[in-house]
Amino acid sequence: MPADVVVRAVACGAAVVAAEVGAVVGAEEDKGGVLFWPGGADVHLSEDDSGYPPRYGGSLRLAREKVIPVRADAVRNRERIADIARQLFREKGYDAVSMDEVARTAGVGIGTLYRHFPTKEALYDAAIQAWVETVNAAAENALAGEGSPRERMLAWFDAYVEFLTRHKGAAWRITSALGDEGSPFAAKCRTYLNANQRVIDALSAEGALRGDVDALQLCRLVGGVAAVVDNSELDAAAARSMLAVVADGVLAG
Repeated sequence: MPADVVVRAVACGAAVVAAEVGAVVGAEEDKGGVLFWPGGADVHLSEDDSGYPPRYGGSLRLAREKVIPVRADAVRNRERIADIARQLFREKGYDAVSMDEVARTAGVGIGTLYRHFPTKEALYDAAIQAWVETVNAAAENALAGEGSPRERMLAWFDAYVEFLTRHKGAAWRITSALGDEGSPFAAKCRTYLNANQRVIDALSAEGALRGDVDALQLCRLVGGVAAVVDNSELDAAAARSMLAVVADGVLAG
């Protein structure tokens, strides 16, 4: 078999190929369970060490780079699926939502869903992207507010907990993934870590924080409170009192 093999993958494998290429690739037609790619002769993958073409779930390596344009309607379809998934995750929680349910609710075939989102984790990642993009602005707003360092820190804690609890189950998933670069949520964790580091840097410059506070500690402490809030009937006052304990523990003096 030649070193490069033309990709003619089953639908589930197509999603992985699409993810590796970095584009949403539509199938021209499905015949007998085999997915034929538009312009498929131009898309190649290297064989793995076993001498067989890479399979779904394995490591895919592009033999040569090819830019595949994404149609505007495909982009809109992807955004619509992500919006519907966001609603379902918020209403039911991550574990209770299946990929089949997302496809049915969105009115698309399961193959279309997997071409856009190879895994449930990838779908969840896209679903929470909109709120993650506002995290840095929320941190800046809290720091720019009036009041003592403690009051500004608590304003940020309030905002952080609100972010983490918008989607049922997100608080513990994000918090437990902190520090794990292999997690599908690693990019979002870095966003949260960077925002917390920004708060630490600003308050440390004022001499308001202990010298041994780091962003990972802060994310885990506040994320733990958020997870309790997310999985209980805890009211806002009780949550705020726990956040105050965290704040008092990291403030200097």
